[in-house]
Parts: sequence; C-alpha cells; structure tokens
Amino acid sequence: MPRRPTISLPELLFRTTPRDRYLAAMLYEHRALTAAQVAALAFPSVRAANARLAVLAELTIADRTRVRTRAHAATGYLYTLGPAGALLAAAPHGLSAKELRYDRAVLQRQAARPDLPHTLGCNTLMIRLTAHHRTDPALRLTAWWGPISCLRLWGDVIRPDAYAVTTTAAAEHGWFLEYDTGTESVTQLAAKLRAYRRFEQTYAGHRPVLIHLPSAAREQRLHQQIAETYPGPCPVPVATSTAPDLAAPAWRLAGQPLDPDGTAATYPLAGLHAAFTTCGYRLLPAHTSDPEIYAPDPAWET
Repeated sequence: MPRRPTISLPELLFRTTPRDRYLAAMLYEHRALTAAQVAALAFPSVRAANARLAVLAELTIADRTRVRTRAHAATGYLYTLGPAGALLAAAPHGLSAKELRYDRAVLQRQAARPDLPHTLGCNTLMIRLTAHHRTDPALRLTAWWGPISCLRLWGDVIRPDAYAVTTTAAAEHGWFLEYDTGTESVTQLAAKLRAYRRFEQTYAGHRPVLIHLPSAAREQRLHQQIAETYPGPCPVPVATSTAPDLAAPAWRLAGQPLDPDGTAATYPLAGLHAAFTTCGYRLLPAHTSDPEIYAPDPAWET
C-alpha cells in the first residue's frame, strides 16, 4: 500500500475547521477517545461524528483502530492523535510535533493497554460533565487536564487521573479526580491520601480530591477504611460518588458523621467548595493555566 503524502501545516489549516483543530488538541491531551465520546464533545450525533472522523483519519489528523474491551464491548473505532493532528495541536503553541513530545507508536499502543477501560471510563465521566453546561449553564467545566499533564505539573507529589476547574456564577474551583474501577483494594485506594497530604504541605493548601467508585458497597468500604486510617476529620478534603453524572448531588464527604437517620449528607459538585470550606479546609485558588499545559477549553459549542 503506498504511503500517504505528508500534508503541510498550511494545507492542514486550509482543509480543517476550528472544530477539527479542537479535536486534535483533545486527542493530544486525553490520549484515546471513542466515536461516541467525540460525538458527545463536539457533534449533534454519532453519525455526524463518524462522518467527519473518517475525513480526519484520511488526513492522518486522527489514527483509528477497532478495539473491544470488557467494559466497552461495542466501542468500534478507537481514535488517537495522528501525525497531522500533532502538527495542528502543536502549532498554536509555537511548537513542532517533536517539541510537543508526540509519539505515534506509543499512542497506537493505547488499544492494547490493559488500563484502556480505565482511560475510557474516566474520559466518559469528564465528557458528560463537559456537556453538562449545555443544559445547566450555571455550572461549566472550564479546564480538564489529563494524567500526563498532571504528571508534568505535580508528578513528584501526586498522580491524579484528572485535574479540572468548574466555574459557577460566583467563582471557579479546581479539583482532582481519582477514577476507581475496583481493581485495587480499598486499603491501596485510601493510601493515596498520603500523597495528597504531601501536596498540602508542599503547596500550603488543598485542592479537593473527588473519588468516583463503581458501587455503593465499595464506596462504604472506602469510607470505613479512611475512618480507620484517619480517626476524626479526614486530613484531606475528599468526597466520593458512584453517580454517572459528576454534577449530581451525590458527593459524600469523608470524615463526616452520619445524619441521625443513619444516612450521609450529600452535595452537588457545585456545592463542594463551600462544604469543604465550612469544614475548615484551606483551599487553593483554581490553577487555570500553565506554560507546560496545552489542553484546550474542554467545552465546544455544537
């Protein structure tokens, strides 16, 4: 099969739309996306997304491979960043694809990685939140950085699955996400809080740690483990949820006593900052930009 000719950056800029360039940046930041995820981000339907993704694959803006996983048996094509897409993702920052640390072979191996269900599951949660502002403009996701960006900034202390900033009418708040699939023990999961304690000591303040779990039973076991490890108030502002919508009023604070009826108080995502502040945690301002971060604004207006 003959090799496709290399497309120059000027030609790419002529043949692509702002949405295409947004998708290239999102593929760079978040490593792997399914057609359904791309549709939720930037298209009115999966059919429309598939039609445009076929064009982007032909231009090598995106690479695609068919993949099946236990959690995502019908994903169809999995999309990663192609070499032409790397040019588009790097150009706004005055960089080459090499300076962007683009490695096509590493990205193409995403389909074979055992942690692919974790990657796709975490991305699905965040994409739902990205789309949430279209129905509730009072809560908007204004930054979403993936694990590689988090590693670049804070990897000597913590390694979250994502960092995000949500904006309400009153303020913007940054938080870390830990996405749990149940593959490690709750003891190991609770042990991650030691790193977040070091984060507070290093940066003289906290950012909330949101832990999403696959079941209510596992969520309860984690709260028991945290209570055993840290009697009294939790030293880190931690909230847990099993809801598929991160914005839902389903976040339970760690270290908080149960209500008299034996239930736990829960909060919406937009109310967590006030809840943690009331509990006495010193929360840092949102970190919204950094020279080492190339993630786009996650919200695309369809």
